Amino acid sequence: MEGRHFYSIIGWMKYILVRFSANANRLEVDASSLGYV
Repeated sequence: MEGRHFYSIIGWMKYILVRFSANANRLEVDASSLGYV
């Protein structure tokens, strides 16, 4: 179960990074998000 929780944290960190980058370069992230998610 711990491994699963750890993986969830990784997903959250990726999501936050994408959202944070969206503030700087929205168009770039919009294109990247399609490939990431």
